[in-house]
Amino acid sequence: MSHTRRTVLVALLAGAIIGCSDDDGPGQFRYPLKVGATWNYTRTWYTGPDMDSLGLALLEPVRVSIGAKENLPTVGESFRMDVAHPDDPGVTGAVYYQNTDAGLWQVAYCPAGGVVTPKHGLGTEVAEIMRQLDLASPLICKGPPTIDSEPDKSLPYPLRIGQQWHFRSVEEIPMSIDKRITGWNEVEVPAGKFNAYRVEWIYSSGVNASIVDDIASVGLVRRQATIRFQINDPVNPGQYLENISYDVLELDSLRLR
Repeated sequence: MSHTRRTVLVALLAGAIIGCSDDDGPGQFRYPLKVGATWNYTRTWYTGPDMDSLGLALLEPVRVSIGAKENLPTVGESFRMDVAHPDDPGVTGAVYYQNTDAGLWQVAYCPAGGVVTPKHGLGTEVAEIMRQLDLASPLICKGPPTIDSEPDKSLPYPLRIGQQWHFRSVEEIPMSIDKRITGWNEVEVPAGKFNAYRVEWIYSSGVNASIVDDIASVGLVRRQATIRFQINDPVNPGQYLENISYDVLELDSLRLR
């Protein structure tokens, strides 16, 4: 199985209920970021020329855990969130997070400089979308983490329906990503039923992607990502075919300490 097929993964995880004011959303929580917390997911990835012709491309387990609390240069104490693929130990990675009163921040990632390499005619924008969703590059996580030049706000505190904020900018493309909380719903996954905020990723014009997260007090319970892109035509060299990637990640079980 190509490692490129393992690139769209989980980015937001875990939570514990805290108090809220009358102006806050219906459920308030803050990511616990406690060493030893573990989330087990199943990732199902479909691909095809259109939504009516999708075929199963990948079915795999994904394990996410808080592995350690580390003191990073320039950013201070941060929690390392590790991602592992039990079916393929050659793919692993990590992202470092901090909780503040203002929100959940991504401050660093590993492998240092790891980026998903475009293959099969994937455009630069699609490759970058996959990298933003990815905690694991097709490499073993080695060496010190790369410190983000500016931390990325993964979630704001307190949580409010209708709230929109800037998540990340990618100057090389260029591409800008905002996020918006669009609702509060009951979501059913193999791990059970959860009341969750729905968070939509909003891309700058020209990026053909739709990503929706359902985030409950226990963390990310479901992610759905639909990305439209072009692939090389194997029959007609130099020509391209339209293609759709439909990726779903669902929570199977969890352990919060």
